[in-house]
Amino acid sequence: MFIAHLPAGYLLSKGVVAMEHLRHLSEQTKRRLIVAGMVGAISPDIDLLYFYLIDHRQHGHHSYWTHLPVFWVIAILIWIALLWRRSRTWVWLGIVFGLSALGHMVLDSTAGGIRWLYPLSMQYFRLAHIHAGQSWWVMNFVLHWTVLLEIVIVASAGMMYLRSKRAGCAVRTDQQ
Repeated sequence: MFIAHLPAGYLLSKGVVAMEHLRHLSEQTKRRLIVAGMVGAISPDIDLLYFYLIDHRQHGHHSYWTHLPVFWVIAILIWIALLWRRSRTWVWLGIVFGLSALGHMVLDSTAGGIRWLYPLSMQYFRLAHIHAGQSWWVMNFVLHWTVLLEIVIVASAGMMYLRSKRAGCAVRTDQQ
């Protein structure tokens, strides 16, 4: 996945915010949850800095700890344990952040491969294998059918954003 992580985080966090038992939250808190989801959705790719600047592309960046689902599950559980009695808002921010990071793993499982069973297994799981046939490696992904999934995610997030903007304008108009 190249461009769908951020829009997928937006879709996931909008879905969480729409949950019935979170409807009481303030609009500011809901916006924070959406931002947390979007940041969480791209956070596993922070390892690209190490990949390019330090490791010099010696290992696939999906082999780093930021692309291990077990890391994100443990991080979410620790976050909940530390903040449960202090602030439910902060608990939800961590949950949305972590779920979006796990969503990143799901998307990367389409073609990039993720070690879902680590530490029990080092096997990478992927839906499809993309063969290197193009001289510029990016084109191998662009010309593969999985790019359609990215297009659907980006278009869905765009439509949801536009719909929420229109709904926000209608609410403000009604309040005047």
